[in-house]
Amino acid sequence: MRAADILGRYGGEEFVVLMPETDLNTARQIAERLRENIRTLIIATERAPIRFTASIGIAALDHARDATIDALIARADQAMYAAKRAGRNRVFATLVRNPKCLSPQHFGLFVYPPLLLYTPTASKI
Repeated sequence: MRAADILGRYGGEEFVVLMPETDLNTARQIAERLRENIRTLIIATERAPIRFTASIGIAALDHARDATIDALIARADQAMYAAKRAGRNRVFATLVRNPKCLSPQHFGLFVYPPLLLYTPTASKI
C-alpha cells in the first residue's frame, strides 16, 4: 500500500482500503501484491505453523451507481464474497458499467476510489 491509501477495519474480520487517484488496474495490482504478501506470512506456534490467505473484492467509484459510500462498499463486498465462492485467496473486481463517469481524482481500492475490501483467513498447516 502507498502513503496516500487509507486503511480501516470494517466489521469483525474485514478491512477496507481507500485508494485515491488510483485506476482499477493499479488497484488490482496492489491487491494482488497484498494477497501474495498475506499468503506468504507464516506464524510459528507450539502446535503448528499458521498460514493466512485473503479474499479481496475491488469496486471502482461509479457516480451513476454509487450515490453513497455504502453503495460502493456493498459492491466491493459482493466482489469479495465472489472471490470466496471461487475458492478463496483471490482478487475479484466489480465491472465498471460506465467508465466515462470516473475521473482519476475519484478513483480508488479494495475501491473507494477504488475500494478494496478483504478478509484474511488463518489456517493451520
